[in-house]
Amino acid sequence: MTEREEYNGQPINHLVDSAANNHQRFVRAGQGSPLAFPPYAQDFWVEFQHYQTRDWTDLVGFWHAYNRHLAHVMRQIPDDCHQVICTIGHEAPVTLEFLVRDYVVHLKHHLAQIAAGVR
Repeated sequence: MTEREEYNGQPINHLVDSAANNHQRFVRAGQGSPLAFPPYAQDFWVEFQHYQTRDWTDLVGFWHAYNRHLAHVMRQIPDDCHQVICTIGHEAPVTLEFLVRDYVVHLKHHLAQIAAGVR
């Protein structure tokens, strides 16, 4: 099985979408006002973007560059914005700080899944 076959429709697609969704959350909440965001419709996002037609190496490169930028964005969040309240869909409100930390936990979870699939 090639890398592309193994990961077609798998965590890398979701990780690209997660980066895009969280990028908006981090920047918009950094404006300092409480915000409500739509939920992430994972199946729709993946299907709509036709990831299966993309080269796996291109997706990984894009995801890598996007996350390097997100790391930069996270470092720029002013201290006084860490407690900005964010609501995503019908979930309980959380702080921007929670979203940032949760993004990293979520990322590590999926990277572990990918690593386990490679071995």
